[in-house]
Amino acid sequence: MGSPGRRGDKAASRRIRRRFRTGAKDSPLAAERPRKRPRVEPDIDNYLRTISSPACFLNVDLEIISRSALEPLVNALGRRVLTLYLGPEFELNKAVLEISGQANSPDSCILNFCKLIRSLPPRERALWNAAKSRTFDIGIEAPEPGRTYWSPISAKAVRAAAEVNARIAISVYNANKPDSSQAS
Repeated sequence: MGSPGRRGDKAASRRIRRRFRTGAKDSPLAAERPRKRPRVEPDIDNYLRTISSPACFLNVDLEIISRSALEPLVNALGRRVLTLYLGPEFELNKAVLEISGQANSPDSCILNFCKLIRSLPPRERALWNAAKSRTFDIGIEAPEPGRTYWSPISAKAVRAAAEVNARIAISVYNANKPDSSQAS
């Protein structure tokens, strides 16, 4: 059997542990307990909007590469798209298209293209399906030094691109303009 002094020590130890577990401020171990910091949710979207350069998004080009002629496919899309290039490339056929009108965001351009592709007549849709490559190329002008560009692409747009068997790429174009003093 232990001495009465030891039992008192155990009881005191239990009281201290209990006060520590319940968060008593006078607990001798309170200074050792890590303080919980209030959780502050960062507003990333707002932060990125404030440091982003305006108008870095240029447009989304749809690049199609195929062994077959692409004129019927481009003609089926009609005035809803602008044809940037239509012709041969490395013994294949290539079409580069943009959505007509104002480009609001990469998301909206991809969704608009997918809607047009899903509405193609069967013959032109077969040309689309037979293409070797179908790419939504998001064009971005490089921001000024010290600035960023941020734009989300929704799961809906990614899913829509996958449903039409297209991939999504990003091209960043240099924003540096030649110095006028060096121009000759």
